[in-house]
Amino acid sequence: MITLERAVAKSEVRRRGGAIADYMTAHPEWIASSATFGDAYHLMRDKAIRHLPVFDRGVLVGLVSQRDLYLAEDPQGDAVGEGMDSDPYVVTPETPLFEVA
Repeated sequence: MITLERAVAKSEVRRRGGAIADYMTAHPEWIASSATFGDAYHLMRDKAIRHLPVFDRGVLVGLVSQRDLYLAEDPQGDAVGEGMDSDPYVVTPETPLFEVA
């Protein structure tokens, strides 16, 4: 049984653009925290993307962006884990788009 409150919430989500799952990439490219900024650069260039989730032993530990690459002192030697954003914004696929925005 669906309550009136839940029905209103669902219609609100639809009216405001749906859930983030409707817009996100289901299986994004990612990179290991031990990879170099050079590795990240090549992956971003080859896949035409600007952000990469960073994983360490199967756990999301951060996000590296194109901007982070420009700030790396030694792109071929510095590990992604040293210059990534270690506090990424994380939501569930059901999170309404208006909330994420």
